[in-house]
Amino acid sequence: MNSSKNLATAPKILAISGGIDSMVMLDIFVKLYPAEDLIVAHFNHNIRPDSNLDQFFVQQKASNYGIKFFSASANPGQLKSEASARSARYNFLEKLAITHRAQIFTAQHVDDLVESIIINLIRGTGWRGLAVMNRKNVFRPFLDQDFLQNIFFQTKNLQNNFFLKKISKKNFANYFSKNKKSQIIIDKKWIFTYAAAHNITWREDSTNSENIFLRNYIRELLIINPLSINQKTKLLNLSQNQKNIAAHIDQIFSSLKLDQNIKRAQFIDLSDGVAYEFLRFLCKSQLSGSDLVKLLAAIRTYAPNKTVNLTKNRLVKIHQNYFQLP
Repeated sequence: MNSSKNLATAPKILAISGGIDSMVMLDIFVKLYPAEDLIVAHFNHNIRPDSNLDQFFVQQKASNYGIKFFSASANPGQLKSEASARSARYNFLEKLAITHRAQIFTAQHVDDLVESIIINLIRGTGWRGLAVMNRKNVFRPFLDQDFLQNIFFQTKNLQNNFFLKKISKKNFANYFSKNKKSQIIIDKKWIFTYAAAHNITWREDSTNSENIFLRNYIRELLIINPLSINQKTKLLNLSQNQKNIAAHIDQIFSSLKLDQNIKRAQFIDLSDGVAYEFLRFLCKSQLSGSDLVKLLAAIRTYAPNKTVNLTKNRLVKIHQNYFQLP
């Protein structure tokens, strides 16, 4: 997480799709920071026939606010999945961040986090599936308690605080978890409440209503069976704890001195969970879960001079006392 000082001084790239979440984030940041410190970035996925209208809408909003605008587009039909769309979008944002030495801001909130956790659990990603939205150099203000506590409570004159000005105290109080920390929980309902209070306009993505996408199906289920604020808080805290654990494990592994030949004996006495994490680190997170299972079994049981064939034609040679990664 970046320090408050870095957030205050570094240029801020706002990833704006034109949807309600990102438009609310844009309105908040315009109120918090000078326009010259902000950059609006829009990636046109070219998935829908009206995608160009989203880009025009965001560009006009940036112009109205006096904020620099940058965009990039995928070729029509190029992006076939949510994963490929996300990868292309972040590649654009990260290149822009390097060029401007800036911090990337995205508008995911706690409901997005809950959806991502459920998707990962369905896909069998294991405990790391709880450590979602953990990309480096991407700041998510609606999920960051330090940021939220600062803008909600440390304004000198709360009567002029734009969060409170047009939202009733009753509605405001509904977004606090009922625990000792009084965490602020920003979810979709809060986003709609803020948008209505501040006359925010946005573009609707028609694909959000198509249940052919797993995320949309889960979203519909959560509308029918909504989680409470306290349940969302527990998932938010669990996810943050898992991120901390993942970072600690990666730090430990990165301090190890390893060569290309890795001793098989290191994996004999390790529990499966720790062994998978060790392999995941050694393979730079490029192997699937099924590949990790297959490789660990080979390391522990294969006779010398055998080769294990993983997906994408990756070959790992197993020797008497060590193995070699591709």
